[in-house]
This record gives sequence, structure tokens and C-alpha cells, in this order.
Amino acid sequence: MKRFFPKKSWIITAVMAITVFLSSIPLLLPGTHAGHDLGFHLYRIVSASRAIAEHSFPVRIYFDRFNGYGYGSPLFYCDFFLYFPALLHNLFGLDFTASWNTLLLLLNVLTFAVSYYSYKTISRSFTIGLTASVLYTLTTYRLLDLYTRAAIGESCALVFLPLLLCGFERILRNERTGWITLALGYTGVLMSHTLSFLLALLIGTVFCLLHFREMLAKEHLISVLKAALLSIGCTAWYLIPFLRSVFLPLQAKSDYPDFFRTSLSLSDLFDFSLKGAASGEIYKGLLSSSTGYGITKTPGLLILLGSILFFILWIRSLHSGKNTPESKPSYLLFGWLTIILMSDVVPWELLQGLPVFSFFRSFQFLWRFNMVVVLLLSYSAAVGFCSLAHRWKILSSLVPVGIIVFSLFFYQTYLTQTRVFTDDNMPLLTDNLYLFTGNDLGSREPFESNGEVLTINDVMKEKGVTFTYSVLPPSDGSPLYIDVPLNYYPGYTAKVNNTSEKVTYSDTGIVRVFIPNNASSGTVSVSYQESPLFLLADVISLISWIFLCTYLLKKRSH
Repeated sequence: MKRFFPKKSWIITAVMAITVFLSSIPLLLPGTHAGHDLGFHLYRIVSASRAIAEHSFPVRIYFDRFNGYGYGSPLFYCDFFLYFPALLHNLFGLDFTASWNTLLLLLNVLTFAVSYYSYKTISRSFTIGLTASVLYTLTTYRLLDLYTRAAIGESCALVFLPLLLCGFERILRNERTGWITLALGYTGVLMSHTLSFLLALLIGTVFCLLHFREMLAKEHLISVLKAALLSIGCTAWYLIPFLRSVFLPLQAKSDYPDFFRTSLSLSDLFDFSLKGAASGEIYKGLLSSSTGYGITKTPGLLILLGSILFFILWIRSLHSGKNTPESKPSYLLFGWLTIILMSDVVPWELLQGLPVFSFFRSFQFLWRFNMVVVLLLSYSAAVGFCSLAHRWKILSSLVPVGIIVFSLFFYQTYLTQTRVFTDDNMPLLTDNLYLFTGNDLGSREPFESNGEVLTINDVMKEKGVTFTYSVLPPSDGSPLYIDVPLNYYPGYTAKVNNTSEKVTYSDTGIVRVFIPNNASSGTVSVSYQESPLFLLADVISLISWIFLCTYLLKKRSH
């Protein structure tokens, strides 16, 4: 991988500083400004911080949730990048809200750096790479993700999406480390946001179909296979527990009937009123009886205008015979095709009943495909603007002016209408998606049994529960059990009088411990431990990361 900070490093540094500043203005002010999902993700950070302080790593269960019943959200929604703000709090005493702001600042830096490397590598052009990274970092949809929606998982995924394009392009060029780039892209997206990973798989599928003949070449197939194996290895610590747990009868919905109500109209594309930008409560203002989810759905005016400009210049270049492979017209075509598929031009109300479309409803919102739009059209817009600047240099100043104007317009609306939180008043919200269907925490007794005359004493809760009991076996001779105040997830083990006993779950997802019929009294200890399968996954990931780092260092030394 060639170094990309050569003689022009001062230009890159200056542009990066300005871009990061423009994308981080809310972070420079006191407190944390409200976002739709802010309370949910702040609670994830708080719970991860507490779990790490109790020597749980990687974090599988938030033991502090639901009055100590615990919540296995990390098994389904990877919180790897939330360890950073959690550790900032644990190690340096930084407020949770300040840690959140620091994470967002880091994401802005990484988004610029990763997109610059990716777009520059794809285009083989310093100017196009720099312009595309600025547009990508400051596009309206990404700012809405970061601040209005506080969608931290999707914002993290946007850091790594450009590596997917870069990785595939490098593989087609027969570059030896292209598969490493592709593996890093998919690894980063999966450890950020599971739904975005499904979107990344779709992007990869479409790319391979577009280049079907080239991808059938033996060396290209081997490169993609190596990238897949490395990515699976690096994420095994999360992926294997996820696959082990995802088929439990959970409340999480994979089918969102309102999905097709979130389509875009033509006016939505160029709507910069920032609907929903001032909402500080989760999902407040998102639903509208007439237009579906009432949040601004535009990917960003500059990338739309820039892509239209590129289209005009590309058509002219076809007539003049001056078209170059670096222009990547396929990015433009599929970026706008995605916009059309997100729009109400498509009769989604009629099509949504077809089985083929049931998969897409798992993405919750049609406008979530703006991630694909900004990924592709940031590049096309950069090519358009750079071509225009090459022809009429005086117009090149309009691009940075436009970027600054639209960034400040976003913040003017956002900052003046949102609430500001500190650790003293921060909202802490949770969901119940990863509890069992029919979970009855609000109505059940802490300890329940099919036995008779159950008595519980000496209860101690820490990453599980320990208690003494006495109970009479059930009169019908069925196996005796006690349901304990813990939500079930794979990994719980139990000892009854220091002897390991079977653990399963009740109909409502509570940990159920089976008691020997001859043990009418004694001590039960239930704890969460990494299963052998999970430990194996951890080891696989550790070995994969050691291999990856060693490989990159060796290549760099050469």
C-alpha cells in the first residue's frame, strides 16, 4: 500500500482540518445536543462502561438493565466502537456526554481519512480524492445521521463503506493487497452496524455482477475468498455469538410494515428544511400521516448537483472520445438508480406484498439506502466539479463556498432548536427488541418454581445471582426447576450445591435452573461465562488480527 502523504501533505492537512471543523461544530459547544437515538446509545455506553469495570470483556450482557435481569443487546448489536467512550470514562473520568462528543469527533477524522485514501486510490487523482472525501464527510445525510438521528452504528459504518469500493477496484487491478482493503471494509462495517453490513453485502453483490467476467478470473475469486475469510476471522468474536443467539424467539422485528411509506418524492430530494432536525426525543416527529416518516431524506444538494454536472460532462466526453476509466460512470448510474428505487415513482404499495421484497423491509427505512447514494455520488460529484474547475478555474471557488454555506445552514437549524444534555440530565433509554416474545418482567415474581412452598433467602446479584432455597418437588413428578431473575442468553451456567446443573429458558425467556429432586434445599449460583464456542471465536479473532497487523507491517517495511 503506497504512502499517500507525499509533497502535498500540507494541502491535505489543511483541507482535513477545515472539513473536520465544519463537520464537528456542534461538538465544540458545551454539552451534547439532542438526537433521536441519543438516549439509547448513551445508555449502551454507560452499560458497557459498567460491564468493563466488572471485568467483562468483550461485553456480552448489560447486567445493569431491567432491574438487574440483564440485557443481551451486545450479542445482536455490536458495541465495539462504544468501548472507546466507555474506556474514556473508566480510565480518565471523562463525562459520558463528553466521551460521546469525542467519539463523534474521531468519526469525523476517520471518515475524511478513509474516504480520501479510498477515493484517491480509485481515481488515481489527488484532486478527485480530496474533493470526494470533503463531499462525503460533509454530505447532508451523514450529518443527519451523526447529529439529528444520533445513529452511531450507521455513522460508524459510513467510515468503512468507501473501503469496499476501493477493495473491489484494487482486486480488479490485480493489486496484491486489494483483498486486505476489502476485508478491512467489511470487518469495519460489521463491527459497526448489522443492517449496514447487509447493505454492504448488497453493494458487493452488485459490483461483482457488474464485473461478472472479470470476477470469474481465478486470481480475483481467490482474492475475494481471502477477504471473506479474513473478515470472518476478525469478526468471529461477534459474528459467532450473534449467529448462536439470533434464532431465539425474540421480540426483534425483521418485518417493518411502514418500510414502504418512507419513500422519497422529488421534492424530498431537494428539501433542505431539515424536518425532524430539531427533535430531541427518540422518534419524535418521525411519523407523518401524509408523507410517512417526516425527516429530511435528501442525500445532499451538492452531490446531487455535482453528479448532474458529471453526467452532462460525461455525455460530452463520449462524443469527443475523451472519456477515461477513472470517471466511473457506473457509480453515477447506480447512485441515481438507487434514488429512483427509493422514490415514490416505484409503486411500493403494490409491490411490498411480493415475497422478494420482504428482505428489504428489514432495513426499516427506504431512505436508509442513501448510504449507497452518498458513497457513489460523492465520487461522481467530485469528478464533475474537478472537470468543471479544470475548464473554468474561476468557478472552482464555488465548491468550497457551497460546502461551507450548506454546512452552516444545517447547524443553524440544528443548534438553535435542539436541547443540550450533560451527564446530570442525559436521557437513558432502552428498547426491548432482544427480550423474548411474551417477556413478563413487569408482572412476574423474582423467583418462581413448579415446586411447592418455595422459599428464597440470601440473594446476591453480580453478573448473575446466588441464593439459598428450600422447595418441595412437584406432586406430578415432573423435573423440578426454579426460574431466577435473569433474562436468558447463551452462556449462563448454574451450580446447585456446587454441582453443575442444566440451564435453559422459560416460555418468557427467563433463566430456568433444574434442581435435582433429592435436593430440596441448598445453594444455587447462576453466572454468565463465555461458552467454549464463544472462547474459540475470541481466539480466532485474536489470531486473525495478529496476522493482519503483522502482514501490514511487513508490507510497509518492504
